[in-house]
Amino acid sequence: YLGDVQLELGDTATPFEHRSYGDELARCQRYCVVYENGTALAGNASNTTNFQSRFQYPVVMRAKPSASIVSGTDYRISDDFASDHVAATLGIGAIKTSDLGCRLALTGFSGLTAGRTFAGVYATAQDAKIMFDAEL
Repeated sequence: YLGDVQLELGDTATPFEHRSYGDELARCQRYCVVYENGTALAGNASNTTNFQSRFQYPVVMRAKPSASIVSGTDYRISDDFASDHVAATLGIGAIKTSDLGCRLALTGFSGLTAGRTFAGVYATAQDAKIMFDAEL
């Protein structure tokens, strides 16, 4: 077992940096954030097939990230009338993105009513993931 190791460049050692789990996680999330099934995205329909939602990242990203579907199928939107609208193939894009957040556009649904507000997007598959990537 090995713990509390810090590698140094050069001949001079610096004091050991003790970082909390939360601090280390926030540093990692500057580069990549993955949202798994169960992430609620409330928003509205811009037309009969597209859904938009404002989305704020958990930390300030190092740059404007790109959005992508990592995995998962059978994405659904729930509306106030207990109806589900299914997107068998989901398209994703980030509109007006910044290092703080974006307007997320999801395409591929059917039967939406333009302007209607929806409670959230979810996926029935356990492996459903949406990723925001600001890697170097």
